[in-house]
Amino acid sequence: MLIGLLHVCCPIRKLRGGNTKVDTSRLLQTIPGIGCSTVSTSSTTCAGARASYKPGLGGTLPTVDGDLADWDDCPEVGIPMYEAGDDDHVLAAKAFAHYFCESTTLCILVKAESDYHFSQVEDNTWIKSYKLPGSGLPDGEIAYNTDDTGNTIAWEGCFMLTPECHNSIEIHSNFGVIGQDAGRTASTGKKQQGGPGDTIALDLSCDCLSNDECTSADLCITGTCENSVCNYQEAYVGCCEDDNDCDDGQQCLSIDVETGTGQCTTI
Repeated sequence: MLIGLLHVCCPIRKLRGGNTKVDTSRLLQTIPGIGCSTVSTSSTTCAGARASYKPGLGGTLPTVDGDLADWDDCPEVGIPMYEAGDDDHVLAAKAFAHYFCESTTLCILVKAESDYHFSQVEDNTWIKSYKLPGSGLPDGEIAYNTDDTGNTIAWEGCFMLTPECHNSIEIHSNFGVIGQDAGRTASTGKKQQGGPGDTIALDLSCDCLSNDECTSADLCITGTCENSVCNYQEAYVGCCEDDNDCDDGQQCLSIDVETGTGQCTTI
């Protein structure tokens, strides 16, 4: 049965070089803004050599145009990017991530630390998932942001990545001191020959069994946490509007007054 289905249409079009751009023109305008938080997690199901992160979920896809107005103010805590990927070296930048389960799109924002700027050479500006075949580069696109003096201080990008644990991720950009050449490497952690090296993990999984597994802003939708409302195609475990959506011996309790959905609870 179809219960309260909310479908967000996210058509994509191909760019040169096989990249894809997510067209956000048809997204529902009532969905909250993207946010900019990246939450560190100690999940044993998605562990990276250096650290594991669980991006925020849902919201509205940003337009990749270098204008960062789509992103809320970023917190001070982000994914650190050190020179040469070595945390004994200078902290050059921080990355922030957000994932969209409906369109399987990961969007990232990379901001240079004070006194640094980025190169705009695209061959040096990328994210890789080393579990992907070949180069590890996902389809997507990037755009740069410059300050009033023309220094490139940030870049954003959206990329197509499957909703699962990507346990060997590297975000990379070339940087330098403002006024000097941007030929130094900033990375979240380098991959080594024959092993993960010091890469990070991004947990892009969307599965959930009940609203308890989602934040207050991301409830259970079709088995995924997204967009603040429990909309689903089937009576997924934990999501209900009334007792008829639950198994025998269960009742639909804790119904949210705003969403009209609750949780199947064994009595």
